[in-house]
Amino acid sequence: MTPKSTYPLLVVAAMLSVATAPLRAQPSEEDRRYKLAQGYEESGDWKNAARVYLELHEADPQSNIYFEGVRRTLMAMLQFKELLPIVAQRTESHPNDIDIRALHAQLLHRTGQRDQARIEWAKTLDLRPQDPMTYLVVGQSQTDVREFALAVATYKQGREAIGGTSTFADQLAELFGITGRFEDAAQEYLQLLAENPARLSMVMGGLSTITSTPEGVRGAITVAKRYADSRPDYVPYMELLSWLYTEAGDDDGAFEVAKQLDEARHANGSNIYSFADRAFRTSRYQTAIRALEYFLAQFNRSNPLYLSALYTYARALDARYHEVGAGDPKQAAELVGRYRTIVAETPNGPLVGEALLQIARLQSNDLGQPEAALATLKELLATRNTSAKAEGLLLEGELLMQTGKLKEAQDVFLQGRDAGSVGRDAERLRDLHALRYAESLFYSGQFQPAVEAFTQLTQNTKSDATNDALDYLLILQENFEKNDEALKLFAEGSYAVLQKHYPQAITAMDAVVAKAPQSTIADDALLIRSRSQESLGDSTGALQTLLQLVARYPDGALADRALFRAAQLTEQALRDPQKAAELYTRLLNDYPRSRWVVQARAKIRALRGGS
Repeated sequence: MTPKSTYPLLVVAAMLSVATAPLRAQPSEEDRRYKLAQGYEESGDWKNAARVYLELHEADPQSNIYFEGVRRTLMAMLQFKELLPIVAQRTESHPNDIDIRALHAQLLHRTGQRDQARIEWAKTLDLRPQDPMTYLVVGQSQTDVREFALAVATYKQGREAIGGTSTFADQLAELFGITGRFEDAAQEYLQLLAENPARLSMVMGGLSTITSTPEGVRGAITVAKRYADSRPDYVPYMELLSWLYTEAGDDDGAFEVAKQLDEARHANGSNIYSFADRAFRTSRYQTAIRALEYFLAQFNRSNPLYLSALYTYARALDARYHEVGAGDPKQAAELVGRYRTIVAETPNGPLVGEALLQIARLQSNDLGQPEAALATLKELLATRNTSAKAEGLLLEGELLMQTGKLKEAQDVFLQGRDAGSVGRDAERLRDLHALRYAESLFYSGQFQPAVEAFTQLTQNTKSDATNDALDYLLILQENFEKNDEALKLFAEGSYAVLQKHYPQAITAMDAVVAKAPQSTIADDALLIRSRSQESLGDSTGALQTLLQLVARYPDGALADRALFRAAQLTEQALRDPQKAAELYTRLLNDYPRSRWVVQARAKIRALRGGS
């Protein structure tokens, strides 16, 4: 229990606390004005912020907070003359403050007093000549006012005073790069690498600021080559040189260095294979092919990378074949043979599934052998290569659909859609299976289940399949139970295109237009008709169909696309540049907001000789 004698004291203390609480809670006028200045500054009202900060600084010139507020706001408004006397006064009261003195010199320079600025910078350097921060502050101050030569001299002076061949190398390299002294910049970075091989990534990052220009990358290569020649056993130099050659687009030079690296490291071909693999992954197929041919000539099956090189070589040849325009059955058959070699070499190896998948694609897309492709896919699905199986299952379903086996295709697509596989592409492949399943329902005239299947796909807005599903849904929503007969014919014609039965597709699309000329699928039908005619080599007929589409449905969603394609056909297939230019011009006049306008203008300029 509290003794009675203490009660008066407690009461008095409580009363005092109540009496003084409002006084402590109230901010001072100075605090309010500081918060006002902060508010102005945060809202971008530099003028009023500077006014209040100046008033506060005048009342308390020793306050660092108020001085910084003045400095920030006046610098932001480029009011250097107004700030100069304030900083000069601050320099007198803080003569050993390097930051203040460097700022004073910078303001002198900005106000035209350049000789005085140099004197002030020199005095600043004399304050603490053994402190690296002194040179960093002064050098940055000089760089800010674009006195690059002075900044270079400052950092070199610091290097001499402090010691170390790479002291301030970053700063000097940046300045040399700015002023176009690319070899000097590279020299600084190479000195850093000479001291510590772990700095290779940092050096590459620094050099990337100058390798964006031809002169810069050439200068860097000159210096790096000199260093590599002086120490051929120092691997980081060769790694850097190989990277620089690649940056310059000199694959020959990069490959030569890759070979030297492989020899220096006793890497048994791993550097050569890595070089080829990078080239392949960046679509430099010819470079990859040359490097892989070298690897395969130098190493035999005992090399652990031999089969990977053999597979990547086949992939690079395959990619080059498709890049230049596939169409030579002999080359496609040779590629199949190369992939078959890999399958035979390691029947249970990790590359077998990938090789079989590539064989099936060639058989399906290039050789016109869907049944052979289906047989190859059954081979693939019997392997243990789970990553290739998901892709193989999708291709199997597509081939079954193309060969008219819709029910079997649907079973495959449902299997792929409901698969519990994991991995980077698992979700994408499941969505593609779901899309193909919905398409198979559409092709077979099962429109209500198709609507439900396409709607389910649109739930995932991040999926690549969503846009395709929306396109189908639009057709179904506008025609299902309104133009059912025409819709059924449209689905049959679309399926005929998938099967490459182009005459049947043309017949079906003609029937769509005849039965529902005012429907939203009539112009779609004409567009598909024109594509089928193109596939049959009937460019003249395709042109007539496209122009018919534009004439009958000038306000439709496909009119501008049809007109642009008509112009392309006239130019490229029918070789009539004058008529093509007329059609491109018509697109500009009739559909000025079309997505094809920019390309049409470029085509017109080209056809008219660039005028």
